[in-house]
Amino acid sequence: KIVSSLARPGGNITGLAVLVQEVGPKRLQLLKEILPRTSQVARLYSIAGVTDLQPVIIEEYNVVARAQRIALQHVPLTEAKDLDAALGAAAASRIDAVILEADAIFAVNRASVAALALKHRLPLMCADGRFVEAGALAAYSEIFAARYRRAAFFVDKILRGAKPADLPIEQPVRFDLVINLKTAATLGLAFPPALLTTADEVIE
Repeated sequence: KIVSSLARPGGNITGLAVLVQEVGPKRLQLLKEILPRTSQVARLYSIAGVTDLQPVIIEEYNVVARAQRIALQHVPLTEAKDLDAALGAAAASRIDAVILEADAIFAVNRASVAALALKHRLPLMCADGRFVEAGALAAYSEIFAARYRRAAFFVDKILRGAKPADLPIEQPVRFDLVINLKTAATLGLAFPPALLTTADEVIE
């Protein structure tokens, strides 16, 4: 246990929480809405990310997968260069779509990641809207730019003498669905009209 509570973390820690295990399975639900006939999905993630939570995250995903009647594969990756082979293997095994978790090794290569997904003709659901701007099909995530701006609030408070123990740890309250119609057209897909109206950002 790192903190006593989100409201009063205690010790010398405060900041912004990431809702990985809660938000991740929602991407699988949205993917099913986008592609109703989806029956096989590969989830790619970095073995360096949230290692201790991975068993919990996998089980949360599996619960949703069973409810949606989706065969879900969890594929750990060591480096960004492993993506091409992983996507190629997914395409060869007739995977319908891919979920890519957020990780720095993917984020810095998001343009090439999106291009690889298109190369293998795989719809790509991501955990960062910037991937959609780079060409991925869709993303459901918090607004990372807002997170970075909010971090400055904590820095300012602490520099002015506040104790981290007294600053509540904040959780994201807004999550955006971003979709790329150009990528959908390239893949021969059409977004359900209802989903288009609820999307927070549509890239054409």
